[in-house]
Amino acid sequence: MMAVPLVVEAAAESDLPAIAHLFGELARHHGRIQPDNPRYGVPSLRWRELAERALTDPDEEVLVARSNGEVVGFVRFLYREKPWGISCEIETLVVDEDWRGAGAGSRLLEATEEAAIARGARGIRADILVGNDEGAAFWQARGYKGFALRFGKPLGED
Repeated sequence: MMAVPLVVEAAAESDLPAIAHLFGELARHHGRIQPDNPRYGVPSLRWRELAERALTDPDEEVLVARSNGEVVGFVRFLYREKPWGISCEIETLVVDEDWRGAGAGSRLLEATEEAAIARGARGIRADILVGNDEGAAFWQARGYKGFALRFGKPLGED
């Protein structure tokens, strides 16, 4: 595959529509993997609200990958204090379906790792949805290893 010119930089408020669209794309992708999971049936307005909050929350960082000015992916991460030091927690990393395999995800991850190192983080982690074999392969190819299993349970009414 030919190298695609990509720029990774901090997200701007003007990136909100593209980020909200990518959140929705991620929800549809996860919905195909876990069709019975109610988490992925939320309305698009809710994903836009989440994107807006991510861009305005001082505790979160959002980077975008652009090609010719167009947002083709983003990563959202934050830092948590752990007993062993600061951990960088990747909350979301998504690349537009048409751009997967072109290096945008790798570039976003590299930039996140650089930011984490600069912040003094001693580790970095990301959660992968059970059944997302493509996603797991992405992380494993970049040196990430499975070390925990997270459990969840819906509470309350829909």
